Amino acid sequence: MLREIAEGGAHLDAATLAELAAVPRAVGAIVAEGVKRRLFRPVDPIAAYFTMFPPIVFYLAGAPIRSRLSSQHLLNANRLPPELFVRHLQHSLRLALAADRRKART
Repeated sequence: MLREIAEGGAHLDAATLAELAAVPRAVGAIVAEGVKRRLFRPVDPIAAYFTMFPPIVFYLAGAPIRSRLSSQHLLNANRLPPELFVRHLQHSLRLALAADRRKART
């Protein structure tokens, strides 16, 4: 994914692009439902997508580098297992999207 981004999606065919578009559309539906239920503030769904997508890609793509950093005792990067990363990202997104930030702290 990072290579495709760096190369401007030069190798993505129409079918793959259509599949990729499904993810921001799903995020848009989730945001719209959250706004409807007054859990989220109105936000552009594409902005929400780009708020959550890059951290996920970098976390997944960075696994080999985190492993090397940890094995060479340069950084204890293994202390961020997937479940902790997901919890952190969910909390950050709740704060970013919250209609009422006081309610987002739970």
